This record gives sequence, structure tokens and C-alpha cells, in this order.
Amino acid sequence: MWPTRRVEPQHLPVPAVMASSPAIPTFGLAAALAMGLGIGLADVSPARATQPPEVRTASDVGGLEARSAALVLSGQQGGNLAASALVVPFPGRDPETTRLVLIVDLDAGSLTASAATEASAATEATEATEATEAVTAPTGEDQEAEETPGGDDAGPLITEIHAYALGPDDTLAAHFTQAFALEAEELADSKAGTKTGTKAGVKYFGVLEVPPGEWSVRILVRQRNHGRMALRAIPVTAPDFASMDPREPLLLPPLFADPPERWILVRGAGPAAPFPLDLRATSAGEGWLVPSTRPVIEPGGRAFFLAGRNLQTPSVGARPGEPAAWTARAYEAGTEPRGDAEEPSASEDTPGDATAFPRVTRVGSLGSGGAVGTLELWEADLDPDPLMPGAGVLVLTAPAGVRASLPAVVIPPRLARAEPVDTDAAGTRLWTDFLDTTASVPMQIRPEPRTVEAAEITDEELVRFQAAYLKALGHLAAGDRLTTLTAVMEVEQSGFARGTATERLARGQLQVAFDVSGGAVERLLPLIQLHQELYREHRERGRPSLAAHARRVTLGLIELYIQHSEDKDRGRVAAAALVGLAAELLEYGNTLEAISVLDLALEHDPDHPPALLTLAAIYELLGDYPETVGLLHRLEKVAPDSDTVGAEARLRLGVNLARTGARRAAADYLEASLAPDRPRWIRAVAYEELAVLHAGQGDLEVAAEVLEEAVERMPQQQRFYIQLAAMYESLGDPGTARTVLDRLEERVRRHPGRDRDSPRLRYSQWPEQALESSRRLFEKAAMSRMTALAEALADFTARGG
Repeated sequence: MWPTRRVEPQHLPVPAVMASSPAIPTFGLAAALAMGLGIGLADVSPARATQPPEVRTASDVGGLEARSAALVLSGQQGGNLAASALVVPFPGRDPETTRLVLIVDLDAGSLTASAATEASAATEATEATEATEAVTAPTGEDQEAEETPGGDDAGPLITEIHAYALGPDDTLAAHFTQAFALEAEELADSKAGTKTGTKAGVKYFGVLEVPPGEWSVRILVRQRNHGRMALRAIPVTAPDFASMDPREPLLLPPLFADPPERWILVRGAGPAAPFPLDLRATSAGEGWLVPSTRPVIEPGGRAFFLAGRNLQTPSVGARPGEPAAWTARAYEAGTEPRGDAEEPSASEDTPGDATAFPRVTRVGSLGSGGAVGTLELWEADLDPDPLMPGAGVLVLTAPAGVRASLPAVVIPPRLARAEPVDTDAAGTRLWTDFLDTTASVPMQIRPEPRTVEAAEITDEELVRFQAAYLKALGHLAAGDRLTTLTAVMEVEQSGFARGTATERLARGQLQVAFDVSGGAVERLLPLIQLHQELYREHRERGRPSLAAHARRVTLGLIELYIQHSEDKDRGRVAAAALVGLAAELLEYGNTLEAISVLDLALEHDPDHPPALLTLAAIYELLGDYPETVGLLHRLEKVAPDSDTVGAEARLRLGVNLARTGARRAAADYLEASLAPDRPRWIRAVAYEELAVLHAGQGDLEVAAEVLEEAVERMPQQQRFYIQLAAMYESLGDPGTARTVLDRLEERVRRHPGRDRDSPRLRYSQWPEQALESSRRLFEKAAMSRMTALAEALADFTARGG
């Protein structure tokens, strides 16, 4: 049995229409947990330690090994280690620099996840000969950087933190590589329920000192024992504190207090970070502030601090209509305003509207610890009621017009239960408290058809949006797909331009689609295909927010199909649709988000070959070879070697088993991949890898024999000649090496130009044939339902829908 993965925040199996970010829980999940935990009024006073909290110190461990450097510089985000990060700019130690203070939260459950799951996977992945033992053996450049996975009994848990500050042209301003060790027992019981008396995990503080400017802070966290990792790319502006106009306003990210006793605090090596903040020098009272990277704003509100300058007076050259009061608004991640972008307008009664702070008080000055003076310190509290509920981004605006933001989870008061709150669960809740569930929260769409007028969503603007969307779909009923795409894009652009919350737009479209289907959700398949195409169109036109919206609607439609379909093949069809979406994500470089979509595909169809092969190729790219081998062994059981997907799976098995040290099993798979019925590019790569495998074991003569056979059978592959010549050089036979190169020269003379089919390039790309087979499967299913959808659209419109 393939082991069940622990659900991390970016893999939460909830409908995408409810999802707000791949890295944080959704409102649906947060709401359900809030109801179940009996959340009531929260203490609005900041959680400050009266005694200095214990802070440990990490150690510098040198530079990155090649694989980690590639991950950091890729700019991607995600991973299977639950983490949250915040970057706060502070004045540097001299006027020419700015300190970027990094706060990284690491969930205890992820750090201490037993290696039993990984070991189980490895055992299944290495059933052939000696592979079981070899999968856990470190090889090559990773030997020093990564310990042998061994579970909780393998010694201390070692966690690495890599951080880089990169400029717009990828110039490197600062970096560090640090590590710290914890005994497993320190965190072993820390995730027992959501009681606030338990440890939530590790909170790490580090510093990058950079020149003023725009930077992308890349953070890679690697749990060395079990191989878990997290990647974050955070854009941040480093102000020029020394050269700022004295009248220019400045607002740093808001500082919500986390209970220090919930965390193991670790400070980075080198110059002391200004966190935890010592508040004794301010009029805010004695204590230390441990900032939150992602506060949970519960019923009753939550207090926090604001640091900055000149926040109460409008900025120089302020435009008419800029805010005259402190305001807050919650956005879905990725849709919040950035830079000089204007905030969307909204009606006063719409959830997600801006809300004025009920209380903002200046409490003193905050010593920055740098060369440039102090910052103003303000204390405020925030009521979640008017904010858009869920997990997203909280944006605060000062009267001076400047903004600051951070990730947050908003739980509105209407979710509070009337009965007394369990004292064990009372107090400030943390984002990590919402990770101990794998339950999916279904969308609240009734199974019977309903008209738009009878929908629960009664906002007039949204009803008009739904009507326009329904009209656009009418072109699909007439068979005009291109006009349908254009019309739906225009409708979605119009909805975004009016500032309607993206979650509401997505729900509105899903409601229309479900109503049109009349409960026969197989009719939704052409709409899933349509919104997949919309995702591609929006990306190609440079509209990332609309592309994210199209992806959200696509996933919501697939979820509806799965929930309500009675088709016996619904899991296979849904998996094919999800693989198609993953292919789009991969095309645009969103590799780690594609992992989540493929994981969801395998939940619906655990033996879906294209999903298994594509996911294995991703993990191979990320350097997780044991995970790759496990997925390929699963695929081997369901895809025969006569199939192109099965043939590629066995080639990749040979390559990756060799990387884990299972050389005998690797040789068996590579030799089998030389069979005449295998595709030509697979045979070519198998020859290369088999020769490398034998040479790596010191069998240079055997490696030469393999390459001689390769040259004889596939003389058009120029790489074989060069590889063979190098092998004879290593054997001390330069004469034969020269002869081989002469043969290559003669062939090039007779057949100018290179072979256009590069097997190595083919191997390094995503498995195109597998993705294409999945795409064809879904297109066939969607086209078979097109007539039924056209009839349903015509009937629904005729009935006044």
C-alpha cells in the first residue's frame, strides 16, 4: 500500500475556488476548524513575554551545494515542509545599507514527521534485488550535505536555512547558509491537538544586509534527516532610510505578537537580529515581542504594532481622495495591490471592504539598532468582521497613504459559537493550529438545479456578472468556441475591473455552471476544458490574476464533477483533466504548484500513468530520487513496457536507481530499455547511462563494449562516439580513441548537420507523450458531452435561467 502523505498547507485537498494561496490554509478549512474548536472572544492584548525568552543560536555551515543553489535561484515556491516567512526592513548598521530581517516559522509536525512513511515508500520502491538498502545511501555531492534518512533514531534533527537577496537582474546582494539541531523529543508532542500550551514549532530569525532597492528574498529550508523542504520567494523594498525626505511617510509590515512559549526560538549567526523586539525602551511597557509571520485574526479582534515614520499626515504630493484614516483590507493572495496600484472600490456592506481601525495609539519610539535614528511605534487592534474571511493577505493603509502587508488568516465573528470556549483551546491561535486535518470541506452548492435569482448570492453586481457569464456560454452552445473564449475573458475582466472579490466571482461562475448542468455534472466537462483554455489565454496575455482565477474555476468545476458524478470512470476523467492543468502550470514554470495538482489527480485515480510519470519527472528534477523511484515503481505495476509511458518509466527507473546506489537493479532496467521495440530515444539514453554506470564501478572495458554496440546500432548519435573516445582515453588507449573520432569525422562529412532528435534533450523535458495521452483522454470525454451541454444551455436560457 502506498503510504498516505501528511497534508501540508500547499496540498490541502479543498476545492480550488476556496483556495487563496498554495502555501496557507483556505477559509473553508479555517472556518470548519474554528467552528469545531469553539472559537470565541480572543484576548486583544498583545502576547508579550515578561521575561527574556530563551533564544538559541544557529551556526554558519558554508555555501550551498549545487542542487540547493538551483532551487533557491529558481524563484519557485512550495515544498512539503510547512513553513511561513515574513521579511521586515530595518535601518542597517551604516547609512548605506538596510537590514532585511527574516522571520521563518517551521511547523513542528513537518520537522518531526517520522521517517516511517518515507522508509515504507522506499521499501516498496526498491523491491528489486539490493535496492531497498541502497535507496537511503547518500551519493555524490549530496553526501556531506544530506544525512542518511533514518527516522527519529538517527540523531538530532538538523535543519538548514538558506537565504539569498537577489536584485531585478539576479544580482546577488547578500546570502547566508545556516543550520541548527534539535532533539526530536523537544518537538515530538508539540502537535497533539491545537492546545495553546504545546509547541507550534520553530521560529527562526535571520538578517540579510543589503543596499537600498527592490529585492527578491529567496528562502530554502531543508530538513536534512527526512529530506523535507520549503521554498519561498518574497519581494521586498529596502528603503533608503538615510536619504529619505524627513517628510516622507514610511510604514513597515505590521507586527502581530505570537505567544513566545509556543515556539522554540532560534537566532541566526552573525549580527544580532532585532527580534524578538525588546519593548522595554518604549512606553508600550516592558516585555518582548515575538512577531507573527501569518497572524490568525479571530473573533474579538487582535492587537498589533505598527512601526514607521510620518504616518498621520498626507505624503508630499498626495493625490485627492487618498485615505484620511487608518484602514485595513483582506485580499486573496496574489490579488492585493502592489506599489502605486489603486485599491478596488467596493460597497460598504460587502465582506472584504476596507475597515477603519477602532483604535490606533502612538506608544513610543522603536530603537532600530542601526545607524539611522528610531522609528515611531503605534499600537492598534483589528476587528475581523468587515474583512474578507479566509487565508490571504492583510493590507494596512496609513492616513499618509502608504501601505504595508503580510499574510493572515481572518475568522469573522459570525463563526463564533455561543457556548463557553474550551479553556485548553483558548488564547491566541496560530496558523500551525490549522494543519492537523486532512478533511476536505465541500463547497456549499446544492445538488438540485436553481435559478440565479434563487441563489444564496444576492449581490446585484454579482447577479449581473453571472448573467453576462451565462450569455457568454451561449456561444459555446452554438459551437463557436473562439467567440466563447473571447466573451468569457471580457466578462471576467469586467468583473475584476469592478473590484468584485475573486472568490465571489469564482463561486458565481460555479453556481451558474452547476445550475445549467441540472445536476447532471457530466455536462460540466466541456466547461472544464474551456476554463483550462482560458488559463492559457490569460497567461499568454500577461494577466496573472485572471489566470489564477481561471485555474481556480477549473479546479472548482472538477471538484463539482467528482462530488456529484455517478460515472464509473469519473476518477480517471478527473485525473486526466488535472494532468492537463498541471501541464499548463509546468509550461509556465510553476513546477511546485503542479505537484499539488498532480497529487490531487492521484487521489482521484491512484494508478493514472501520466500523473505518476509527470510527478516522478518533477521529483527527479528536484533531486528527490527516492520519491522518484517510489512513483516509478507504482507506475511499473500499471503500465506495460510495450506502452510508451511504461517504457519511459522503466528507463527513468534505471537512471534513478543508479543515483540511489542500487546499481544492480539499475543495470537490469537499463539493459531492458535497449530492447529493439523500445523508442529510439529511450534506447539511446539507456546506452549512455549504462556505460556511465559500468564506468562508475570501474568496469571501463565493459562500458566501452556497451558504447561500441551503441555506435554500431545507432551510428547517427554523435554523443556515442565522443563518449567512446573518452572511455578509450581512460583505458590508456589514445590510438583507438583517435580512430573513434576519425569515424565520427567521416560520418559528419558524409552526413552534415547534427541529428535533430536529441535523446538527452527529450529526457530532460516533461514526458510529452504521457501528457498528450492524458489530454486526448479528457478531450474525448469533454467532446462526448458537448451536445448535452448545448441542449442544457438552451433549455436553461429558455426557462429564464
